[in-house]
Amino acid sequence: MAQQQQQVEILLCKLTSVDLEDQGSAAVEIRLLAKVNADNYVVIAEAGAIPLLVRLLSTPDSRTQEHVVTALLNLSLCEDNKGSIISSGAVPGIVHVLKNGRIEARENAATTLFSLSIVHENKVMIGASGVIPPLVTFPFQLFS
Repeated sequence: MAQQQQQVEILLCKLTSVDLEDQGSAAVEIRLLAKVNADNYVVIAEAGAIPLLVRLLSTPDSRTQEHVVTALLNLSLCEDNKGSIISSGAVPGIVHVLKNGRIEARENAATTLFSLSIVHENKVMIGASGVIPPLVTFPFQLFS
């Protein structure tokens, strides 16, 4: 566990870097860490990664954006992280990715919103974010 904490601390420094490559590589690594081990959900969240990831949802780099939204999706699988993701102001950024991201990023943004909406208190806020029109049209855009 201590090794994961050290690794996450290093990645957090990269997330706050002004270097887009550092941000992107950190997002990839956090995405993978959050995927491979459920214990990492807690380590990543407790280290403070969620607000840093949320800030990168609006990055101009589409690959980084995709890795960030997928990392948030993976982290949202932990019930304790759903509230942190919501309180970090992630919904507008996730909706931005849903509207403007690459196909995989858009798919993962929609899935992240679904995961977050499992908590009843989140449904109204997610619905009020303007997410309904892009969710309704999204499947049709895949085939155009």
